[in-house]
This record gives sequence, structure tokens and C-alpha cells, in this order.
Amino acid sequence: MLDLLEAEHGFGPRHAYPLLQDLGARWSLHCPLLDCNGNWGSRLGDPAADARYTELRLSPVGALARAAERAEVGPVPLGLIEGSLYRGGRVPPFAPGQVLDALMTGGDDAGPPAMPTGGTISGDIDGLLAGEMARLSLSCTIVAEPGRLVISELPLGVPATAVVRNLQTRLTRYRRPTTERLSRDPLAQPLSDVRDESSSRAGIRIVCIPANPTHVAATIDRIRDVWPVTIDLDCQLPAPMSERLTRWDRGDASGLSARVLPAAVHRRSAFGRFRPTASSAGTSKPCWSPSPFPARRTTTQRHECSWQGPDPVSRRTSSTRPGRSPLGAGRLVIPDGGPGANPY
Repeated sequence: MLDLLEAEHGFGPRHAYPLLQDLGARWSLHCPLLDCNGNWGSRLGDPAADARYTELRLSPVGALARAAERAEVGPVPLGLIEGSLYRGGRVPPFAPGQVLDALMTGGDDAGPPAMPTGGTISGDIDGLLAGEMARLSLSCTIVAEPGRLVISELPLGVPATAVVRNLQTRLTRYRRPTTERLSRDPLAQPLSDVRDESSSRAGIRIVCIPANPTHVAATIDRIRDVWPVTIDLDCQLPAPMSERLTRWDRGDASGLSARVLPAAVHRRSAFGRFRPTASSAGTSKPCWSPSPFPARRTTTQRHECSWQGPDPVSRRTSSTRPGRSPLGAGRLVIPDGGPGANPY
């Protein structure tokens, strides 16, 4: 794939590979255009592996967008859904379900911005929807559990490692106040410990132990004051959201009613993987959504699992090592391992 992009478009690997990572990052997009196999990084801040160890294909949504480009189906509102914030722009994303409902019914309201990573959004949202420049504050979701506070969702583009490092530096033992200061201000050291328990099974889970359990609300406020638990961004829509929805060309609406787009929207999990489908409900086996492409079956010795689904619809980023299965599946079945087991 990298050789093809360089030959046809002049994008060298150093420029093209990060672009492919953005299009397949399930923690940055509501509807990723690529299905990626191998180590493509994570929300925890892990970097992607070298291109020779990764491969990709078009996701069902990516195949739908390609069909729309060929005029085989109507337009697909990926620009309205994803925006440009994930690649450093100023247009925030919106909830796919609300955008689709507004376009299908002819409505002019798709609700407030919604990040694929979750979290809370505050600021001048009314001004943003009216097309004005607005300052938005993106913050983590903090849940109170017995004896601890758990951060379960992060702002868009913020890795878990940065949150943990800054909380440890600002609010724990790394900045221990004097006994006299603690007597004057019980929240001078609001946290006694910060642990990162995030994983592919549990999702984002940063555990904060309050030093004073009687001041939970004040401790949460102190946590939110730390960057990047809360980040501020200047955002602006190219036009009022009501105009963007009413003026969007629906065509024959076949791109809106295609099965793969709503299915991809509703099966996403908070950590960026698909939720179990009906065929895997009640079992311990993770299951990817059925694919509209012709079926193919291959096996992978490394993980002793079977891929069932289509041939790759795009070229691999590089050659695959012997013993590894090409990414040609719509469904992954792993005999051993729980629902959150990493298929790669």
C-alpha cells in the first residue's frame, strides 16, 4: 500500500503511514475507513509498529465510501460525522446516529458534538452550532467507586500515559506538601496514589486514590484542573449546523440507509473495538461484524484462531511474515481467551 501511494500520489512512507494510522484508529474516529491488523498503536499512547509488520483492508464503512465515490450508492455523510478535529482541524465530530436521523428525516439538529473517545464537553456549544468560533473544554469521565475515583474516558487525542504522568507529578507524592500546609489545606495533596489499570479487556481505567475521602467532589475538581485531564480547543464549523444538515446532498439516500453504516455505529465499544454481535452474545468469543464481501477461511498458527470473511480489498502495507494470516476476515473466532483478548 505504501508503495502504491508513493507511485500514484507521491506520498512517501514517512508521510503516508501516519495518514493510514489516522484512517484506521478506532479511538479517533466514529467510523474508521480501514480495518487494521497488527500493532497500529493504542489509546494508551503506544506507538505503531513498523509498516513491515502491519496490514490493512477497507472496513465496511470504507467500502461504502468507495462505492459512493464510484456513484454506486448515494453520498455518505462521513464529513459531517467525523469533522477534522482528529487530525488537528477545528471542526468537531458529531454522534453518527443523530446525524443519520437528522438527514433521513430532514431535520436541522444533530445534537451537540460527540467525541469517539467519550468524555464530557462544555463551553459555548450554542455559538459553535451557530457557526461561530467557540472555545470547548474536553474533559475525562470520572466515576466514583468505593475508596477511589476512576477515569474511564479521555479527551480526543490524549493518551492515558500523559494523564497518569501529569496526575502523579501534580497531585501525589511527587509533590508532597509540608505538615503545616496540610493542616491549613486538606486538599494540598488531593491524591495518595495514581495507578494505570487500562487494558484491552477493561478499556481505559486510571485509578486515583483520594488522600482525603471526605472531600470527593473537591478532589474531582482538582483532578479536572490538571492538563490533559481537561483540554481547551478552539472549534468552528464551516457553516451553522442547521445549514450543513439541510443543504447536504442526500441523493437517493441509499448511502444513508446502507446496512454497514448504522451497524458500524452501534457496535462500537468505548475502547475502540466492536461490541459482540448477536451471533456471539452470551459466549466468551469476540466476534467481528459480518462482512458483505465473499467468504474466505484461513488459519493463523500463532494465535490458533480462524479468520472467516472476505479477501482483503486493499493491498497490505508490506509483506507478511511466514506463519501470519492475511487480514481477510469479517469474523474472528478465538478458542481460548476472553471477550477482550487481543486478536493480534
